[in-house]
Amino acid sequence: MGGRRCAAGPKFARRFAAYALCATAVVQSAHAEVTAEEAADYENRIEFGFLSQDAHSLKTLAKSLTTLSGEDDGDRLAHYLAAHADFRLAQVLNDTHKDGASDSAKDCVDQLAALTHRNSPDAEAYIQKAACHALVSATSMMKSVTHGPSASDAVATALTLAPKNPRARLVDALVDYWRPAKLGGDPARAFTKFKAAADAFDALPAGTGGFPEWGSADVYYWLGKSYAERGDVAAARNALEQALIVAPDFAAARRELSRLASRSGAN
Repeated sequence: MGGRRCAAGPKFARRFAAYALCATAVVQSAHAEVTAEEAADYENRIEFGFLSQDAHSLKTLAKSLTTLSGEDDGDRLAHYLAAHADFRLAQVLNDTHKDGASDSAKDCVDQLAALTHRNSPDAEAYIQKAACHALVSATSMMKSVTHGPSASDAVATALTLAPKNPRARLVDALVDYWRPAKLGGDPARAFTKFKAAADAFDALPAGTGGFPEWGSADVYYWLGKSYAERGDVAAARNALEQALIVAPDFAAARRELSRLASRSGAN
């Protein structure tokens, strides 16, 4: 592939400093297919942008990967990575209360159309598709009417294809968490699913690796938020600290810990 790549370094669940200087250095040929090694490198860049809440670098990555995926339905990795960049950008925009979260999540869904055709066996594509539909549904009640059921359908397909996949279990929880209660969402059910997803990530054999790898820090972040919403501050703190052990640069988790400390101090 004729593009510039970041130097090989640690996985995104560890340290990310090696990727800070090259997070936006994505100059790729529009017609070259992404290799497995390059896919892992891209995922590290995307996760660094997400964890550090760098919307600018995520926009750059999403744009470059969208160009790279082009019209070629056969380049699965390029389409998946473009979708994942859009998903992480949507999360950052939603979490920081900036405009564009819904549009980025919809772009994610569009990228996955080529990978989730009828009878597609691509569980990871359905997992990502469900997450993006679920995030759109979280942005407004009106959008949840259509995107909520689409999220449920996509994650059901993913769980049928890969029932033990920890990302499928995480997204299954997010579908319940992000969907408004009036339209079928259930925070209590999501809480139970977050715990099961955390167990599934913990059960992965050491050194499993592979692609994709995202989700192991997310699950503790969402579990921590769920504990906090239930009033269990100690358990929430423990879960958020675990998220930061997995991903020390997880800005949202660090902010949630600060909020918990402020709440405890006020009491």
